[in-house]
Parts: sequence; C-alpha cells; structure tokens
Amino acid sequence: MLSFLPHLENINVNGYLISVSDLSLLAGAVFGTAVIFIETIKSKLELSVTTMIYLIYFILGNVFSRLFFILSRIYLHHDFESQTRIFYFYTEQRVSFGVFLGLVLAVPLGSFLLAETKGLLKYYDIFFIGYVVAFLFIRVGNALTYYQPGKITTAFWGSYYLGHYRHEPSFYEAVSLAALLITIFLIRKKIKKPGLLALIILAWTSLTRFITDFFRNDDLPLANFKYANAFISSNYHLASWLTLNQLAYFLVFLVAFSWIIYTFTVDGYCEPEEGFAGKRSPEKER
Repeated sequence: MLSFLPHLENINVNGYLISVSDLSLLAGAVFGTAVIFIETIKSKLELSVTTMIYLIYFILGNVFSRLFFILSRIYLHHDFESQTRIFYFYTEQRVSFGVFLGLVLAVPLGSFLLAETKGLLKYYDIFFIGYVVAFLFIRVGNALTYYQPGKITTAFWGSYYLGHYRHEPSFYEAVSLAALLITIFLIRKKIKKPGLLALIILAWTSLTRFITDFFRNDDLPLANFKYANAFISSNYHLASWLTLNQLAYFLVFLVAFSWIIYTFTVDGYCEPEEGFAGKRSPEKER
C-alpha cells in the first residue's frame, strides 16, 4: 500500500525553504480576500462596509481561534508549554471554530459601525464564499503536511505517518470544500434571497467537519511527540468518542439546516417580487 499524498513540509526555492503550511495560509488569505472584494463589487455593495467587516473579521477570527487553542491545550490537554501567545497570526496553532465565530460576529458589527444594516445578509453571503475559498487552500496545506493525523486504516488510500497508514481528514475536508465551491457556482444565480447561500455554506461546512472528525485521531496519545503535527493541534475527545469540535459544529448544522427548512417552507427562498427563475410569483399575478 502506498501513501496517496506526499508528506511535504517545505518547498525548496533556489535554496530557500518555504513552509507549505505558511504558504497555504497566505494563499487562503489572499484568494479568500480577493473573492470577498470581487463579490462586493459584483453585488454593488459598499466597499467601505466590506473593508470594515474584513478588518473586524481578521482580528476576531485570529484572537478567538488562538484563544480557543490555548485554552484547550492548557485545560484539556494539560499542555502548559508555549501557549501564551494569543496574537500569533498565520499559524496553524488555531481552532477553526474561532475563525467561524469571528466571521459570524464581524458582519453585524462592521455593518452597525458604518450604519449600513440594510444589506446585512448579502454581506454574510459574500464573506462565507470567501471563507470557503480560504479554508480550501488551508486544508490542502494541512493534508500535505499531515497536520491532522487520522485514525489508522487498512484502506488503500491511507497516508503513512507516525508508523501507520492513516486517514487524512484534511484531504477529505478539502474535497468537500471543492465540491461546495462547484455547487455555489451552479446555484448562485438561482438563489434570490439574501442570506440563504450563507446558510447553505454553513450547513455544508459544519456537517463536513462533524463527519471528518470521525476519521481524525485523538491528539492526546500523540501529544508527547513534540515534533509531530499532533502536538500543535487540538482535538479533544469526550467519553462518548465525539469531539468538542463535533458537538459545536453539529449544533451549528442543526441551526443552519432548520433555518434553511424554514426559509423554503414558510418564508420562501426568493425575493417577494420574483420566483425561482425570475418570474413573478402567483401572488403578484393576481
């Protein structure tokens, strides 16, 4: 059995070693940001509002993700070494749920500060598209560096790492995010109701994370491998064999999915003056 993914920590460019992790984080930030501002222009939204939301998102996302990582390493993993730097940008020593929480809070905060709350849901749509693009690059980088060691497997697609063939959860998540981007491209113009696209992205990504964590190894036994990637990650398993990440993301999925169902069955998923294909609704024709 051969590893289907290479273990690539660094790229050698004319004698200089470039970290794949740092490169994927930078690429995610650049392309995710580009998508956000391009979508702002295409949607005829205010660039000043997008800029304000982005700055708040950058700050809150980094602070929350670092804070959650530090607290989990200290209180759950009992790792008291080098876990005091909250402002540590462009590092994988973060909990992704903190990035998500930062985004959820940044949109209303940025809109409120500039008194532009009318298009609030549209801003959620474009920022969640950027969120997907950014995390696609990040997860590809995670997969190449084996950042999230998976459980031992006999499947032919296992990656050889830490003495065993293992699942690669980051690769599974990257495939799901790529499929989500294709889906967004196919359905974007058909969705007329602001905020619905963000809900679909939220439900998809949270369910994906809930599922992929079943293939991820418990970090606790690997925490003593100081130079292994497991040492800088945080994935605490409860007695039920679910992780804290899974519980959090499953709650997010339930909220998003319930809201989508409500939107389709009660509120309608298009703007009042148009139907799914741009035709006037029956109520307007009467």
